[in-house]
Amino acid sequence: MRPGPRWPGTPADAAAGAQGEYSDRTAEAVRVVHVLLIVWIAVAVLVLLVLGILAYSLLGAAGRLSRELRGLERDVRPLLADAQATAERASAQRAERSTTDS
Repeated sequence: MRPGPRWPGTPADAAAGAQGEYSDRTAEAVRVVHVLLIVWIAVAVLVLLVLGILAYSLLGAAGRLSRELRGLERDVRPLLADAQATAERASAQRAERSTTDS
C-alpha cells in the first residue's frame, strides 16, 4: 500500500484529479454504449431469426395447401365429369320431350 502524498497538492494536481474523474465517467459511458450496441445487435439477430422461422413455416404451409388443393382437384375431377354428363343427358331428354310434345 502506498502512503498518501507527503506534501499538499498543487492546483495542477487538483485539475488532474478532476480530469481523471471526468475520464472515468467517459469510460463508463463508452462501456454502456458498447453494451447497448451488443444488446441491439443481439435483438436484431433474434428478430431476423424469428422472422426467418415464420417465413419458413408459412412457405411450408403454403406448399402443403397447394398439394392438398391439387389432390382435391384430382379427386373431384371424375365427379365433375359425371355431373356434366348427367346434365347433358337431362338436357337431351328435356329437348326430346319438348319435340315429342309439340
